[in-house]
Amino acid sequence: MKDQWQVIINRNAARRGESTTYTLDIRIDGAAAGSGQDFADGLSGGPDYWEVTGVSGSLNIRAAPSTSAAVRMGLLRGTVVRNLGCRMNEGRRWCEVAQVGGGVTGWAAGEYLREAAAPSQPTVPSAGSGSAAASNELLDAAHEACLRDVRQVTNNPTAFVLRSMFSEAGTEVIVGVGDQSAPWRCIAYRDGTTAGIMSITDEGSL
Repeated sequence: MKDQWQVIINRNAARRGESTTYTLDIRIDGAAAGSGQDFADGLSGGPDYWEVTGVSGSLNIRAAPSTSAAVRMGLLRGTVVRNLGCRMNEGRRWCEVAQVGGGVTGWAAGEYLREAAAPSQPTVPSAGSGSAAASNELLDAAHEACLRDVRQVTNNPTAFVLRSMFSEAGTEVIVGVGDQSAPWRCIAYRDGTTAGIMSITDEGSL
């Protein structure tokens, strides 16, 4: 009753034109202060940059917010990307991301992203160097061509794009092969052909 009595007295004081000063303290029980795990748990706003986390191999970046959408590339743990916004689909939070400095955009599962600071340097060349000027359509075609031919050369169906670099001469695509994501290099051309497929691991094998 004490709190109720105080409210009544203050309301009557307000009618007389009097004023008073309040201090309100709010505490949420069970909240872990300073946990530092700021994941993509919101659908609006959010940080400017995400960092890939919680994956043992690479995080799929897809053409649409769905596990059935085509994979445009894979990002290794620790990679920093720009945040373009998040949305819910298929019961999962998806965030649209872009390579820093330009290049590929796509959708990543939000549970594998956490807030990050801006990188000191772009992870791909800026506009004017070729990579940022490449359209997603051209990159998708280059990725598909290299994935097709690397799978054939290695006789391993498990292959995904780790990173790529566009140029007018041809797009260099680094493909991860097998459960260990062994890197292979491939050059894709506009006509759908590829060349220079080779392992770039120290051992030279999968």
